[in-house]
Amino acid sequence: MQRKTVIIYDQLDAGIKFLVMDGDFRHLNGVYINSCAPFDATEEEEAAWDAERGDVKQEELTNLIYDENTSALKVTFLDTFPVADVQSGADVIVAGFLP
Repeated sequence: MQRKTVIIYDQLDAGIKFLVMDGDFRHLNGVYINSCAPFDATEEEEAAWDAERGDVKQEELTNLIYDENTSALKVTFLDTFPVADVQSGADVIVAGFLP
């Protein structure tokens, strides 16, 4: 059986939506599109931020959700939490988009 990941997709000003994705996307936990390291971060803190949630992971999340050429959604967001998928063993992460 293929692993699934439930993404709690936080858009801050648009409310929370949910996605159920085939595959293991746990490494995208805490990644927000359009985010950056704090302005007062030291070089070490910025390097740690890049390793944890940097541009590569933001790009992966973006490409997972949006069409690269048209920016149209490639996924269908759910309005309710997919309890059955979690009960069936899906992992749960939080990721999102900063306006």
